[in-house]
Amino acid sequence: MPRQRARFTWSAAREAALQLCLESLPPRSRHILTARYDFRHPCGEIAQATGSSLKAIHQILSRLRRSLHRCITTRLENEDFQPAPPARDTGEICPDTSPDAKPGPPLLPNAYALPSRHE
Repeated sequence: MPRQRARFTWSAAREAALQLCLESLPPRSRHILTARYDFRHPCGEIAQATGSSLKAIHQILSRLRRSLHRCITTRLENEDFQPAPPARDTGEICPDTSPDAKPGPPLLPNAYALPSRHE
């Protein structure tokens, strides 16, 4: 019987593993990663917003990248790891913006708030 894991592409499995690994990080680490890679804030801005030195932010990001790499590799090598099936395409551009959707928490709490890139 073929293993169910074969249904997923390598990149989909890596993406699923990344999401699980990100969810396992402490909130502050996720916020720093989000600020740097999702919002593309310069490390200097992140350092200032978090009250850390630039060197500390560089070191934190380096350690987080290594930690995520190890976590993803471990998950992918685990025989029991089965990523969730890909979400069905509903045709909506932003499915979470329906009138019934409840707003989630702010992406960055005030302690880690960064100025908007457009301000």
